[in-house]
Amino acid sequence: MVKLYIIVIAALAAIAGASLFFAARPPASEPVPDGNSSAVSLPWIEVVAPHVFEINRQSQAVIRELRTGDELASGTSVKTGTDGRAHIYFPDGSVIRLDLDTKVVITEAVFNPARATLVVRIALEAGRVWSKIFELATPDSLWEVKTNNAVATVRGTAFDMLYRNGVTQILGSENTVSVYVGDEAGEPIVATEGRLAPDTVIVISEKERDAFKVKPSPLVPEPASEAVLEETWVNGNKGEDREFNQEIEELRREVPDDAELRKKFRDILRQKFDRAEEDKNGGGTSSEAIPALPGGEQMEKTGSGGLEIRESAGHNKESGAGISSPKPVDTNASKQVSPARVESSLADSILTPKTLSLRAVRTFNQVVEGDEITFQAILLMSDKSTRDVTEKAEWRVIGPIGRIARPGVFTAKLDASIAEFGSASGSIVAVWKDPASGKEFLGATPIFKVEAHVEKTLEERG
Repeated sequence: MVKLYIIVIAALAAIAGASLFFAARPPASEPVPDGNSSAVSLPWIEVVAPHVFEINRQSQAVIRELRTGDELASGTSVKTGTDGRAHIYFPDGSVIRLDLDTKVVITEAVFNPARATLVVRIALEAGRVWSKIFELATPDSLWEVKTNNAVATVRGTAFDMLYRNGVTQILGSENTVSVYVGDEAGEPIVATEGRLAPDTVIVISEKERDAFKVKPSPLVPEPASEAVLEETWVNGNKGEDREFNQEIEELRREVPDDAELRKKFRDILRQKFDRAEEDKNGGGTSSEAIPALPGGEQMEKTGSGGLEIRESAGHNKESGAGISSPKPVDTNASKQVSPARVESSLADSILTPKTLSLRAVRTFNQVVEGDEITFQAILLMSDKSTRDVTEKAEWRVIGPIGRIARPGVFTAKLDASIAEFGSASGSIVAVWKDPASGKEFLGATPIFKVEAHVEKTLEERG
């Protein structure tokens, strides 16, 4: 029996309390040097799945394709492709993870290790991010994430944030998250603060923002649905957070002093950054150092730092034999790649699909005839990367609740035969067929209800 999943998108989050937010919110500033050469001064990126770009925020033109180890200055705009994913690490060890088809701007990123002060401001313009923040040590530290209609600040927590089609969704994961409705200028409306406990959500739309501006009131979180909590994205990030917390606890046993622990953690981050820089600059391997494979092919490094197979000049594909002069081999042992490593690289390069899940831009607690909901069909690969196969999947509606207008777009409409009952229940299903194996993968939403659209009479309208 095929297990059904759904990825109902959750997103945005925050924290810290309104009074602390305004009293302690530091102005934009430059980092103060302290002579600590072991500290990473700028955020840097880890490309988890290829197709991650720095873009021009105004024109949206691609400036460069980012590689693991690239540093990101304040003002940098980063966009992941429909199959791209990335982690951005900050100097204190905090990290923000970018899902596929996501666009963020690092508005500000300033770290002063002498005072253990971190100020991070991020604008989520589209997509989904997960923030995991090392507990901020000083009152003037700040971690702020905002969308067009919400503002979040945190001091030491983890949360999921989504912004698509004017809707912001925030899922709390650790500790307490404070969320504010944001005005057009990106400033929080103080009276709207809502506090998220773990596994609760807040959803804010453009229309709701306008209503809160007229009559501010606290945002009310709701328990996250089982479907949200079972998402691959959510479970994967929670697992990474557990590893993060475990690493901190192990360090704490070795280094009880909080200031020394933070310094030690920064040193670990520095070592990780140095390794990424070495790999990016080709310090680990070179194409000449990689031995030929059986049949005459050659494993070579690509420009993005990965490996690909290239045929030798004299190789005949039909006969399987090749006559070619061997490439010179680097005698430097540190640059040699063992056959076992080549075999491992080949195995890693053969990606296979694992599961298909559906992701929506809104929850299903109130669906009325005429509503349009957009879904994405997301394929989870064997290396934990994801791919958007929305356009390639076959979409179906189970139950008399509406129709699929185009791939991934559902329009709610009750069948005439049951309209008199006022509501009906059903589900959305997508099926994707692997062209390589012929295996079919199925993803489905939970069963949800569609209510009839009822026009008010003149008397009811007053």
